[in-house]
Amino acid sequence: MVIGGIQSLAGLIGAALAGMGIRNIGILGYVGVSLIVFPLLAIVFGQAPEGAG
Repeated sequence: MVIGGIQSLAGLIGAALAGMGIRNIGILGYVGVSLIVFPLLAIVFGQAPEGAG
């Protein structure tokens, strides 16, 4: 998740500098990494007991 966040922030820098190459790094951050992280989070939250928290 941290790697995806860093890549997304790099994409914001790319937008400010009008650099599409850097912007593509951001796209990988919020699309590519999230496709891996979100199912893993679903598994973790699915295994949590109902009264936890």
